[in-house]
Amino acid sequence: MATTVEKTVGRPQWPKQKKDDATPQDQELQRTLEKAAQDSSFPGTPEEIRTAIEDTRARANQEVREQMLKDAELAKTGEWTVRDLARQLDIPPGFVLTINGKPYVTKEGLLQQARRIGFDAIEATVTEPQQGRFEAEAKVWRSFRKEDYALLERMVGIGKEEFWKVYQDLRRPTVAHGSANPDNVKMGAMKAYLRELAETRAINRALRLFTGCGLVSVDELEEAGQADVRVKAET
Repeated sequence: MATTVEKTVGRPQWPKQKKDDATPQDQELQRTLEKAAQDSSFPGTPEEIRTAIEDTRARANQEVREQMLKDAELAKTGEWTVRDLARQLDIPPGFVLTINGKPYVTKEGLLQQARRIGFDAIEATVTEPQQGRFEAEAKVWRSFRKEDYALLERMVGIGKEEFWKVYQDLRRPTVAHGSANPDNVKMGAMKAYLRELAETRAINRALRLFTGCGLVSVDELEEAGQADVRVKAET
């Protein structure tokens, strides 16, 4: 029987910002169009402008293909670095660490990804089913998007049960679990914070599922914080 139950709810700390979905190709295209409008020496006929735009797109696509080939070569030779992973995951390099030669992500790195996706809240419930052994369940709720509201608007009037089913599906959180006990926490100083560590591990695992990040988080390691653990951050 659980001896304690504690619930923690957190919400995004950054104000929501307008998302810029423009790709590098779109941005380059916009610059080309602006140059066409402002520079009198730039080709002015519709056909010439269209040709310039197509050339810009072709160059951008070629750069993308070249980068993909470089990435494939790195993966094939096993020479991926923390910087490569941080770029691929769109996480600042300082939030992806090398620990004993392997890459791990920090909680803040996961939160940065989650903020970009958009989430309404993170909830964690901690229990102590056995003395000194803590288990936690964490949930992450994705923010409603414009298409979610549009879908619900289209369903108005088709029946309460159907509407409620779709609404519940849209609001279903991402759920994960974590535990902390003397068997999976090796650092002596952390044994006094098993409850907090169980909560953090559950939240990190939920964020990993929510963001699709395949890296294990630093807080999930049994040995993190020990003297013989070599941590390296690349900037």
